[in-house]
Amino acid sequence: MVLLAAIAAIAVAAVLLWTIIRAIMRSPEKLARHLQNRRGLRGYMAVSRGLIAIGSGDAAAARKYTEEAKRIAPNEPLTLLLRAQTAQLSGDRAGASQTFQQMAGPRRHPPGRAARPVH
Repeated sequence: MVLLAAIAAIAVAAVLLWTIIRAIMRSPEKLARHLQNRRGLRGYMAVSRGLIAIGSGDAAAARKYTEEAKRIAPNEPLTLLLRAQTAQLSGDRAGASQTFQQMAGPRRHPPGRAARPVH
């Protein structure tokens, strides 16, 4: 009976030790995932608030949230849209045009076909 209790205690201790070691080994990955998720949420919130500011006509708030979104996720499509619309709201036609062109990306043509100008 004592031997059975000792074996059970050793088994519980081994499981507990394994759980602690596994938690320590996984902690960097979990921390990195948590920080990445938090950063993504902050970027989403900045874009959302910026678009709301644009909708309400508040250029100062739109610029603030655009800068925050650019810092967090500079080349994301929604960040580019926010940048373009903020530029439009601020009266910066050149900046808006440049950002819209950046959103469209480089023009690609099928092999063997030349680009035709758009009129």
